[in-house]
Amino acid sequence: MTASPAIYQFRRQELERWIDNAIALLDHLDGDPDLEDDDREETMDEDSHLCGRLKLIGVPSR
Repeated sequence: MTASPAIYQFRRQELERWIDNAIALLDHLDGDPDLEDDDREETMDEDSHLCGRLKLIGVPSR
């Protein structure tokens, strides 16, 4: 059984909304919405990268 075009469109809109919300959350957590992972790796050393991750899981940074 194939879903109707209306169901397909609804599912697509829901998926787009979920993706937009996920990207907004990541931007909020990262602090700079225009900063990409490649840019971050070039500017952060391993310790500062680890500290950023620890803050996300509730462990205080050094």
